[in-house]
Amino acid sequence: MTPVDTLPLLLPHLSTATRIICMDEAAATVLDERLPQTEVFSMDPARYNGAPVDACLLLDGDVAARGVQGPVLIAKAIDTTRPGGLIAALVPSQRFTQASGKAGGMLAETLHHAMAERGLDVFTMLAPGAGANLGGRPYAGYDDITIDRTPGLLDAGPFILALAHTWKGSDERSANFFASLPMRVAAASAICFHPVTGELLCVYDNFKQGWTLPGGVVDKHESPEEGAIRECFEEAGVAVEVTAFAGLFTHSNPERLHFLYFASPVGQHWEHPQTAHPHEIDDVAWFSLDEANKKLNAYMWHKVATCLDVPGKTWPFDPNQQ
Repeated sequence: MTPVDTLPLLLPHLSTATRIICMDEAAATVLDERLPQTEVFSMDPARYNGAPVDACLLLDGDVAARGVQGPVLIAKAIDTTRPGGLIAALVPSQRFTQASGKAGGMLAETLHHAMAERGLDVFTMLAPGAGANLGGRPYAGYDDITIDRTPGLLDAGPFILALAHTWKGSDERSANFFASLPMRVAAASAICFHPVTGELLCVYDNFKQGWTLPGGVVDKHESPEEGAIRECFEEAGVAVEVTAFAGLFTHSNPERLHFLYFASPVGQHWEHPQTAHPHEIDDVAWFSLDEANKKLNAYMWHKVATCLDVPGKTWPFDPNQQ
């Protein structure tokens, strides 16, 4: 398969184009023949100094071949393309290439991020030849588009093709950029000690079927500290004030940040706490640290012990403590 074989996927998006940059000489020649009313420039967009083009087709695999400089090529393509114009990038599939015993290429996720982080609206990702490869048959071009853009097959073909529109305004660019960022859930918990006995406040989570710290997902428009205070009151029935930042733990699968805060009870009703959320919490108790070590699940106790030993630090995800 060559870049020329992917042109049937691009032609429907080029019917009204008057100027096109195409970074593949053979593909540029075919486009010149198929689109006689269109000026086709076979060159690196960094060398182009004419009027904005309607489409910039990065079909020679250079986005992948340039490594960390690949995003620079995408940025140059954006600079030469009109607002709302088309940017297309074709790269060898890293997994397909590695399966052939070679090096190079990109993952579909990496290509998508490289384009979206520049503010591009990536509207199609597909793997030309993936369906043919899996079916053991010749590539059918546009007729294979449905199977070739199946999310689970984007790294299964010899190439990955991304199609994107340039932004029409700064708001659209910002929205596309922020949508490209990895999304992480923020959770917060309170390490709350009894002011007289020094015991640790713990709750029995009926979903997790075990003892843990009062805590949960941080709500929209609240800080992690506010989330820890709220969760402590909802789950343990104890109003608290945060006394210090205890630690931050990063996790994956799912991506999340877990903030922990040292806290002390305030007001009344904390000596004999009762949950305000009996649908989530079966019991609330104050445990000595020795009891907590035995009752808390292993990775939560690991967090408590770590924060007590070296407070105020950030700790990476450890799968052995998950």
